[in-house]
Amino acid sequence: MIDFTNCEINKYKYYGGKNGGKICIKYNNEDYMLKFPGINEGISGHEYSNNCISEYIACHTLQSIELHVQETILGKCKYLYFQHLH
Repeated sequence: MIDFTNCEINKYKYYGGKNGGKICIKYNNEDYMLKFPGINEGISGHEYSNNCISEYIACHTLQSIELHVQETILGKCKYLYFQHLH
C-alpha cells in the first residue's frame, strides 16, 4: 500500500464538497487529490465513513468492463487533514 505521508502538500489548492476532507498532494511529480474519510457523528460503532473505499471499488469495477472512469489509488497517510489547513 502506498504511504502518502511524506508527499508535498499544496496548501493553496482547495477541493470543495461534503464527502470527507480533501487535500492536494504532489505524487510522482503530478497533483493528486488525497481524500480522507468523513466522520459519522451520532452513529455508534461507525465512527468513519467508507466513501473512499466504495469509490475505489466502484471505479475499478466499472473499469473492468471497459468504461472510462477516474483513476483511483488506495493508500495510507499518517498526518491529520485538519492540521495542514489551518
